[in-house]
Amino acid sequence: MACSVYGAQHLLDALYRCGEADYALTLLTATHNRGWYHMIESGSTMTWEAWDWTYKNNLDWNHAWGAAPANIIVRRLIGVRPLEPGFSKILIQPQPGSLRQASCKVPTIRGPVFVSFENDPEKAFVLKIEIPVNTTARVGLPYNGDGQPDIILDGKKCAGQPEGKFLFIDVNDGTHVRTLG
Repeated sequence: MACSVYGAQHLLDALYRCGEADYALTLLTATHNRGWYHMIESGSTMTWEAWDWTYKNNLDWNHAWGAAPANIIVRRLIGVRPLEPGFSKILIQPQPGSLRQASCKVPTIRGPVFVSFENDPEKAFVLKIEIPVNTTARVGLPYNGDGQPDIILDGKKCAGQPEGKFLFIDVNDGTHVRTLG
């Protein structure tokens, strides 16, 4: 990663915003000395001020600005963000890249949002979500633009609205399963 720990927040956010989920995932999971794995491997229990002692010989081990994955994973990789104040309307727009599966519980003022997915580009993308009571969600499934995929929502076929690299559908509160394949 060419930028500093501080700059990583902005770099990762930009990569996800530009549809470069695979590249962002590569940086999040990098094992060289300019990545978070290196901090863990070196014994840190908190994110550092710099990637390594090599880059800043007086670094300390307690900098929140190095904790970009904590919000990037939730907001961009899992894709949970508020669309309206107080999470009354939620965006769920996962960008898994090559990641095969993930699950996350995101606390909100209205209750937790649960998101899990299974990503098999050769077969299907399966997204399971639980949306708190009195909320709605705009849900986007990764879509490469080829053909008209079958979207199954709660066991019924439905049409999504294509926007860039996603197909969107609006859902109400409750538990839902969406399949794109």
